[in-house]
Amino acid sequence: MQKISDSAVIVGSLRVKGGGRAPFALQGTVARTDTVAKNLFKLPKGAILVGIAVGGTVASNAGTTAIVDVGKTGNDNFFVAAADVKAAGAGDATNPKATKNAGAQGEIQVTGKYTETGTASNTGGPWTVTAYFLK
Repeated sequence: MQKISDSAVIVGSLRVKGGGRAPFALQGTVARTDTVAKNLFKLPKGAILVGIAVGGTVASNAGTTAIVDVGKTGNDNFFVAAADVKAAGAGDATNPKATKNAGAQGEIQVTGKYTETGTASNTGGPWTVTAYFLK
């Protein structure tokens, strides 16, 4: 136990003065070859999703479009629909409606998928999907 002020201490996970919660993050990657939804990570039961970011350092060179979808089992784009990874390869792309009580039903298997159109790409990615949540 580490005391950080008269009313707050660190015990296991960070406790914020006034009853706040410390943020957690989970990550997975989506490659150009992930053209069918793949399992990235599981959001724990009771997670309060704050946001999901999709980021990468190398943009796809697909001919027309290149996108990453982030979803859950049964709904490929539940969290993020069509994050453009052709132009910049990075960005914050959370669907605000998808964050409300995302973990209230139990664990959620988060999935990721890459889709492109036009001339096939030969470079780009991988893209990191990061979910930020409170628990």
